[in-house]
Amino acid sequence: MEFSSIVKNMEFYRNICGKREIKREDVDFEEIAKNAYEGYKKVGCEFGVITSVSAALGIDIDFEKVMEIKKELPFKWGAVCGAVTGAFVLFSLLLEESDFEEAAKKIIKFHNETPLPHYGGNGTAVPKASADSILCRDSILNWTRKTGIPVRSPLRSERCGRVTADIAVETLNIIFEKLPVSISL
Repeated sequence: MEFSSIVKNMEFYRNICGKREIKREDVDFEEIAKNAYEGYKKVGCEFGVITSVSAALGIDIDFEKVMEIKKELPFKWGAVCGAVTGAFVLFSLLLEESDFEEAAKKIIKFHNETPLPHYGGNGTAVPKASADSILCRDSILNWTRKTGIPVRSPLRSERCGRVTADIAVETLNIIFEKLPVSISL
């Protein structure tokens, strides 16, 4: 997917939902990771990222509305990892439009090039490997090839839950890089 298409989708969300203001700056990154991980298990990766970050920042985001808007996007996300599209939605609601492309590039670079997962999840050992693609299926297959873990292994789902947590935390880091907020850790 072209960056220009990603930015157009982000602008589409902004036009419908408007810009949101952060109501709470005192965040607990470990709690956000935990909530994103649990959100993945409950509904999925996009839900985990959007709800964990929005709750931590005190932002009211109706996930069902996000899903409705998604059906009308100018460019369909298709098979893009839902954790990454969740980050795109949050960027579209919180950042200046001039920052959309840079933020999208940063989260994609993090997702594709960083050996993940970092988050500890349920405590089971899960090998780290870079995804090399923002496409869900390709990212999973790249991880399984690099780690030797079968695609149908329970570790694959555990890996995705942990990556959701990692993306949520990195999304917040990118937002705080761009917004003039003071962070209390």
